[in-house]
Amino acid sequence: MDRPKDPSDLHDELDLDFLERHAPGFLRRDLLVGDRRHLIFFTERQLDLLAKAKTWYMDGTFRCVNHPWKQMFSIHGFVKSGQRIKQVPLVFAIMSGKSQEDYYQVMSLIVLFAKPICTLFYLDRAMQSSHHGFKR
Repeated sequence: MDRPKDPSDLHDELDLDFLERHAPGFLRRDLLVGDRRHLIFFTERQLDLLAKAKTWYMDGTFRCVNHPWKQMFSIHGFVKSGQRIKQVPLVFAIMSGKSQEDYYQVMSLIVLFAKPICTLFYLDRAMQSSHHGFKR
């Protein structure tokens, strides 16, 4: 498998054929917010689990992505299987910005897709400083 080169700037085209061959349907949206770009990933099963979660836990990880990206933003929910309950990452966004507007646009899109029953959102401490809450 020949992995495509990492993008060197936000205008580079994604190798959609590669993504579809190796992760069919996982990339759900290539979202532009001004001059910033955010790639949103999830499966239908992950979205279904997220929609049923009572609480969404959000986290931004800044050291696992390369330039031109700034962070991998993830949304987690608790999933029960038999007698076990675990917190599981369910939606991922590779983001080139981390402003309140970036989070708002990404979250608005995810809420539109998921149509959640939840009303509680928890942000990690670093995200709280640039985000003053998400309101539906």
